[in-house]
Amino acid sequence: MKKILSHLFVLLLLTSCSKEKQENEILPPATREGKNTFGFLLNDEVWVKKNEVTLYPVLTAGYVENFGFSISCRRSKNDDFAGLVFKTIDKGTRPFNSQNGDVIDITVDSSGGTKTYTLIDGGELKITRFDKEKRIVSGEFSAQILERSTGEKLSITQGRFDFTF
Repeated sequence: MKKILSHLFVLLLLTSCSKEKQENEILPPATREGKNTFGFLLNDEVWVKKNEVTLYPVLTAGYVENFGFSISCRRSKNDDFAGLVFKTIDKGTRPFNSQNGDVIDITVDSSGGTKTYTLIDGGELKITRFDKEKRIVSGEFSAQILERSTGEKLSITQGRFDFTF
């Protein structure tokens, strides 16, 4: 009986870990309802907040008139972080680049050290909903980023966000 219970316990652990891993490895749907979601692919690797215990806010967003819309996402307990600022928010599609006042700062911690990336030209921002009355901003984005010390270039694709502010 103890052997059966121990096998059931191990099976339960494996299925619960698989579900958590699966939830953290898929992009959120592209919604326009203020669901407070955010994610993108960084060179085909999923970047979303992970539901780990941390002292810091994991996902925040804000809008300030004449400043723009900002998103901060801590991916895990270590220092993996993505910060984006869209200086101009208007419904429609426009270039996502530093000339428009846009910003991306991404920090990735790995066994090889910390890498810090910044926005370079070549991206696109599509605002699918900007509702000041209901305080909802939703959109999609893509971008090219550059590692500051090595010059390594990466692509951000399938970026999406849906926030209340």
